[in-house]
Amino acid sequence: MHTQHATRTLPFILMTCCLLAFCLAPLTVSAQSDTPAVTQTAEYDIGFDCPVSTTFSPDQTVLWVLMNNCGSGGFTLRGFNIADGSPVKADDKNFAEALTPLKDKWIYSDTKPLAFTPDGTVDIRYNDPDTYDALNLRLTLTGDEPVASDLALLTNDTIQKLIPGYAGYTEIISYNNDHTLAAIPDTTTFHIIDLKSGKELFQIDSQPTSDYSKASFSQDNQQFHISILKNADDVNDNRSALKVYRLPDGKLSKTYDVPSYLNYISPDGRYIVGYVGGQFDAALLITNLETGSSTQPILLNEPSHLVTECLNSGKKVTGVDFRTSGELPMIDLIWLPDSSGFLTVNSYGGEAAGGGSICIFNYSRLRQYKVS
Repeated sequence: MHTQHATRTLPFILMTCCLLAFCLAPLTVSAQSDTPAVTQTAEYDIGFDCPVSTTFSPDQTVLWVLMNNCGSGGFTLRGFNIADGSPVKADDKNFAEALTPLKDKWIYSDTKPLAFTPDGTVDIRYNDPDTYDALNLRLTLTGDEPVASDLALLTNDTIQKLIPGYAGYTEIISYNNDHTLAAIPDTTTFHIIDLKSGKELFQIDSQPTSDYSKASFSQDNQQFHISILKNADDVNDNRSALKVYRLPDGKLSKTYDVPSYLNYISPDGRYIVGYVGGQFDAALLITNLETGSSTQPILLNEPSHLVTECLNSGKKVTGVDFRTSGELPMIDLIWLPDSSGFLTVNSYGGEAAGGGSICIFNYSRLRQYKVS
């Protein structure tokens, strides 16, 4: 869970050096014959920065990852080929200079803040920490000046005009994968906004509160999804009701009872990947929506281990009991376009020791999974 500020209480929100790629021994998880078979096919070292958000390139061959220095600054944008995890060379400094306005601002990974807009421009949505007002940053991969955007920016003033009496949190507005649609949660309602026209498409009632609901859009922009926790009073209960609405009319088409929260639906609508567990036992479940069967939990963390070498310098570590925490929280998940699997980015959280020269203990990961 993101805790970038302490003075404003939000509803429940879950939560680079050279690339070294290596394939893992395949780990297949399946519980019974009608459940999906899930195999982790690869894991890539994506360096010592911390991932913030991901998006596919317009041709869906490259995964672009927004990263920071595991703090509130040092932002970069790096691309990785989906086929083999190899890095994409687009800018000598990974767009660090263009991204300097993001320093000390609020960016929430689970709102899809990073996207390519229909004109091919990179668009990043974020918020001012003092006014909570919405901001955005646009850049091009070629270094050319981006054209002016024709997509609405949901500032405080804009939202009050769209939704008189709005009392929600602008920081948790969710976007679709090209930033042409937005879901604004108010206290008991979701407002779906067309950012091309700047107008509301429809509303979805979320009584008695929207606090324990997670909104998302399908990758083809044909559906809107809401996951509603079944038992918000029990932190160990991850069950949710998954509601699927048609776009652009907002008609409810399907409702599923699923064993997970933060659910990511495959492009073909057959499977979901959902989050279960907590900080120390975080895991993913893959559920077949046609049968209701789920895999066994796929753990996100790894066992803690003794640090014997500083990964950033190669310096050997002796005489101290430095250990990794083993925690590798998932920052983002994105399905492959053909629904054959999905990618996750996991952050090592900046685990290191200071004093003299810094000694980094671990690295962030890009993982690839196959589903069949």
